[in-house]
Amino acid sequence: TTTLAQPSLARKYHIEKTTATSPVVQEVSHTIVADLGDKVISLKELDTHIKLRLFDLEWQKYQLRKHALKSLINQKTQGTNRTSQRAEITLTPPTPPRLGMTKEVRVIRGKSGASVIVDIFCSYQSSHCARLQPTLTELEQHYSDQIAFRFFDLPQKFHRSGYAAANAFHCAVEYSQKDQQIWAFQSSLFADINQLNVQRYRVIAEQLGIHSSEFDQCLKEKRYQSKISSDVAFGKQIGLGNVPVAFINGLYVKGANAADLYRYYIDQE
Repeated sequence: TTTLAQPSLARKYHIEKTTATSPVVQEVSHTIVADLGDKVISLKELDTHIKLRLFDLEWQKYQLRKHALKSLINQKTQGTNRTSQRAEITLTPPTPPRLGMTKEVRVIRGKSGASVIVDIFCSYQSSHCARLQPTLTELEQHYSDQIAFRFFDLPQKFHRSGYAAANAFHCAVEYSQKDQQIWAFQSSLFADINQLNVQRYRVIAEQLGIHSSEFDQCLKEKRYQSKISSDVAFGKQIGLGNVPVAFINGLYVKGANAADLYRYYIDQE
């Protein structure tokens, strides 16, 4: 039997480490990093402004450790019969920061009373966001009524059609009679991110039975421009950059990841 770590010792070490360093952590949180005369800036205040980016660094460290661990396991088990060995992996992803998300009313994919709400920040012109969509469907099927999704617009500066596509989606929401029409429209946008234009929005709406004349007027007015801009401003306020970003009951998860990673955090929730 090959055991890479002893969980009891790992837990014991974690507890001792936390207890031993807690006064230091407390001291660091009150460390002054700038004295402005009548005001000061503490390290804690500074870190609050960049907590998502600081976590991104922790995530990079985790990824480095995970890949290195895989290499070490291969080295230590080389030339042995792996089927008769048991490797106990105790390396786990770091716990992300949890943010308080806006409570404003917006369309929800799933049941509003679901125990886990996943907020997705995306752009309809992002290939990474398009790649995420099958994963969201997989999660939806696995967790059923336990999970629901809310979508926030975060078109990138170089996404020339990002705002218009987002506006088209909101127009579809306004004039759809069934939830199936809403999410079918969204799926159609992500199905071909290189063909985001007014003509295609009209074709999709017509195919789904969304009222064409009212929908066209909504497109022409750019009716939801301010709503999209509000989402973008909120994203900047909380420190977001590239898309996609998910918040699982407020827990920050960046990038288009495999379903297993999202399930790890969802199961904890």
